[in-house]
Amino acid sequence: MKFRELILQEKKIVSSLTGVRLEEIVYNDLGWTSRIYVINQGEIVFKFPRTQKIIQEYMKEIQIYYLLNDINIGVGIPQVRWQDSELRYFGYAGIPGATLDICLNELTTDTKVKIGKILGLFLKKLHTLDLKDANTYNIKDEIAEFQEIFRRGENEIQTAFTKKKFLNIKNFVFQEFPEKVLKLGLSKALCHSDLGFWNIIYNPSGNIGIIDFGDVSYCDFSRDFIGLSDPTILESALITYGEDSKLREKIILRMKSLPILELPFFLEKKDRVGFKKSLKRIEDSF
Repeated sequence: MKFRELILQEKKIVSSLTGVRLEEIVYNDLGWTSRIYVINQGEIVFKFPRTQKIIQEYMKEIQIYYLLNDINIGVGIPQVRWQDSELRYFGYAGIPGATLDICLNELTTDTKVKIGKILGLFLKKLHTLDLKDANTYNIKDEIAEFQEIFRRGENEIQTAFTKKKFLNIKNFVFQEFPEKVLKLGLSKALCHSDLGFWNIIYNPSGNIGIIDFGDVSYCDFSRDFIGLSDPTILESALITYGEDSKLREKIILRMKSLPILELPFFLEKKDRVGFKKSLKRIEDSF
């Protein structure tokens, strides 16, 4: 089936379930693992898996939504309303607003501090929860995944930078990162695992929502802070959360790895804008 026909077919499914006209359903191509359809700026969201493997992620994502909806965690969470029996799609009532990466520059310092506090409290609660059958990642898994993803973008990184800088980057991936992350050790908790401004919703009323729990897993809880790239928000979140002596060091180390991890995604989607931004962030980090 051609891509345009696939999109139209999926829009028809969404329309039949919600009663919303086809022209009001917006296809969002930003999802790494899903084709996403949005109604009224996020009031309703549907996800269709790009591969069969993603269906297993959907099962865990739906479980965490039900778990979080049953407790008071201080942020808006999607509420599952539609679910295919074979999980070929599911839909939820979302949180209308804009993602923080879009509106961040418009926010005042006081607003950022408030957002940080909300996120700190949310993570403090999330990291105490249990989710049956959630994936567990130890440090060796994380190192192996990081190195495999680096190899997928290695040629482009080598082409983009001088030999010296490329060797510095490669040394970080295969020597510095493994040595430091092993030395710092593992503080495991149930994590969102892809928490960043791209998955945090903000609206002018001051409400915060968190979306896309498809990567929910047990891993080092520092991973839930590395997408909080604004210093004011990060500092406020850390103060509220309560940090141990190693947490900041873990965050800095994993933040340095993030643009390398993101690069293959933009490559595979042929997103030149995102690709160039990732290269610039890698350059600035090394």
